[in-house]
Amino acid sequence: MSATLPLKTASTSTSQPANGFSSPVAFVADWLRVLHRVNPVLSWAGWGHVALLVLALALLPLDQRVVTGHLVWIKPAKFALSGLLYLWTLAWLLADLPAAAQKSVRRISWG
Repeated sequence: MSATLPLKTASTSTSQPANGFSSPVAFVADWLRVLHRVNPVLSWAGWGHVALLVLALALLPLDQRVVTGHLVWIKPAKFALSGLLYLWTLAWLLADLPAAAQKSVRRISWG
């Protein structure tokens, strides 16, 4: 059950652009829906990192402490962003594996 993430081709409708999406936001929303369908574990873990990133960015202007020349909430924000990118990229790459490997994909996702 190999499921690839959407890369829309030319549409027959003249009301939509050639890529099949009316806006970049629609493309990202569709991509995230498919990502969650093919690997919900890594998708939810990524959303957890989104929450951590939002929390760190919300606390950034409230706390003016400095460690080695940087505000203390910069490092947690960078960590959350890198974790988010890693998790969603891994989910995207694992979605292209063949059906025979899906049991291993589930193990890797939970690991």
